[in-house]
Amino acid sequence: MAQKDNRNQDVFPAPEVGAHILTAKSCGLASTPFRPLRQKVLIVDDHRENLVALRQVLSAVDVEVIEAGSGNQALTMTLSHDFSLAILDVRIPGMNGYELAEFLRGDPKTKNLPVIFMTAAYGEEEDLFKGYELGAVEYIVKPYKPAVLLAKVRVFLELQRTQKELARRIMELSASEERYRTLVTTIPDIVYRIDTEGRFTFLNDAVKLLGYSSEELIGLPFATIALPAEVEKVSR
Repeated sequence: MAQKDNRNQDVFPAPEVGAHILTAKSCGLASTPFRPLRQKVLIVDDHRENLVALRQVLSAVDVEVIEAGSGNQALTMTLSHDFSLAILDVRIPGMNGYELAEFLRGDPKTKNLPVIFMTAAYGEEEDLFKGYELGAVEYIVKPYKPAVLLAKVRVFLELQRTQKELARRIMELSASEERYRTLVTTIPDIVYRIDTEGRFTFLNDAVKLLGYSSEELIGLPFATIALPAEVEKVSR
């Protein structure tokens, strides 16, 4: 008689009768904690010295700075980068800062990107309103105080980080709910939920094994399909 292969007994011992969960740890797999990606900031100015100064200010925060010397170049950068903040000079030649912001607002990828406008002086009230309408979260007048700009940048980056984390958690929750829904729907055992009066509020499709549909049992008492002993357990 061939001898049974017992090489895996030490790794996966025979389980006892009951419910078991095989975790990543029990399989020898280490769990990897979620680490958010480094945030990226787009800075747009046609003067090299302004870009250098901005980069120097932003070196105080842990971000990746991407430079653009024109509106068109900035739009190209958005194709390959996921930005958390854009700092735009209003008076860049060609496509100005307002026009660039309008393009950003029209793209689903960047429509919620917060924008800080850099301007040499506060313009007319109409221009300010236009900027805020296009998604500006702040105006910074040049020459600016680095500490003031840095404080505003930190606030907007934290808001973006929080929003993205919330979106990630919502997606994870949605995926988890879908997996649970699939499990409940396909499991061969009858899964049900009853209210405080002992009436069904949910049943999975396994109830068809008893000759019922879940629709016809919703709202009916548990005693409709259960044995007396089971009814007594639920009513305690």
